Amino acid sequence: MYDEIEYPEIDPNKKSAKELWEGRYAADKYVFGKEPVLSLKHFVGVLQKGKALDIAMGEGRNTVFLAQQGFQAEGVDCSRKAIDRALALATEKGVTIDAKVQNLDFFLMPLMKYDTIILSYYRPQARFFSEIRRGLVLGGTFLLEAYTTEQVRLQKTPNPQL
Repeated sequence: MYDEIEYPEIDPNKKSAKELWEGRYAADKYVFGKEPVLSLKHFVGVLQKGKALDIAMGEGRNTVFLAQQGFQAEGVDCSRKAIDRALALATEKGVTIDAKVQNLDFFLMPLMKYDTIILSYYRPQARFFSEIRRGLVLGGTFLLEAYTTEQVRLQKTPNPQL
């Protein structure tokens, strides 16, 4: 005789991260614009030059900026629409980037591949920070831009997905 296994209820109305972002990027315009985040603009001079990875790159504004600054820029995101927009932005700006669709829940960071890794407004699983450390070369740099707890508290409808 076998024990009965209880399976968790699946909410058919809950969207996956991919579905959520594909829906947001369905608009005709760049959702967050084409300019990089301010912290990247401000700190780009102290980032270790070379290979750079933009995690959860969205429509590529930061990845393209890194390429414009002489980095070998790569980015990953769960949304095909975002990746297509990022590649179009790179073409528009006259640079080359490497952009891949990637489910970040299953992303395994290559060992010591990147001189710089950036992460902006993406809330990863806790294990992700050890992955970032694993992916950086000795002396590599990491730039994080995120919401403060105060910003989340003041926002009328906080989005825990960001």
